[in-house]
Amino acid sequence: YAGLNITVLGQANNGLPLTSTSGHGTAVGGLIVADNNTRGGVGVAFDASVTGVRIFGGADDINLQWARYLLTLTSLTRFDITNHSYGAYPSFAAQEDVALFADAARFGRGGLGTITVKSAGNHGVDGNGDALDASRHTISVAATDITGYSASYSAYGAHILISAPAGAVTTDLLGTGTGYDGLLTGDYTAGFGGTSASAPITSGVIALMLQANAQLGWRDVQSILVHSAV
Repeated sequence: YAGLNITVLGQANNGLPLTSTSGHGTAVGGLIVADNNTRGGVGVAFDASVTGVRIFGGADDINLQWARYLLTLTSLTRFDITNHSYGAYPSFAAQEDVALFADAARFGRGGLGTITVKSAGNHGVDGNGDALDASRHTISVAATDITGYSASYSAYGAHILISAPAGAVTTDLLGTGTGYDGLLTGDYTAGFGGTSASAPITSGVIALMLQANAQLGWRDVQSILVHSAV
């Protein structure tokens, strides 16, 4: 779905950053698909197709309820894999988005299921009280540090399916003074991390899994991740 433009209530949502300093989504995308061009970092599943959908911020989607509506309209079933590098402190409250994740697993990829990957959060507490993260349809990803052990900030709990490296070097917004690059010169950053990075690392691995076997169901993908983890 590279280059996909999604129209909501007559307004185009092309997934572009809101400001020149909003580099989060670009960095996430880079960890998944950054081109193998001998410069900077290389995405885990470089050259895979990718699109961005802006669900927080801006005049066209100003709050979480709008985000839910946008997700409903765009339909997660249109994608093979969806990466959700966002989250909140666990509130032990029901969330309508859980049904969207369930529908994606039921109807996506011709019944094989859209794979939903979610960052576990950087709040350092048991995150099992977050309905999205605790859903059986969600691959909740914790973060490991440079030593390979759980990062001190990473959420933990029974809802975690897998942990992955917290990234660091990835793409940034193009041009000087943009994104995480600040006033430095270059289009890459070494300052990105957290579970927002460990989730796309996992999404990239899943993309390679589906490239190897496009008939894997969403349960198959979860099982392979668990049984092949160190």
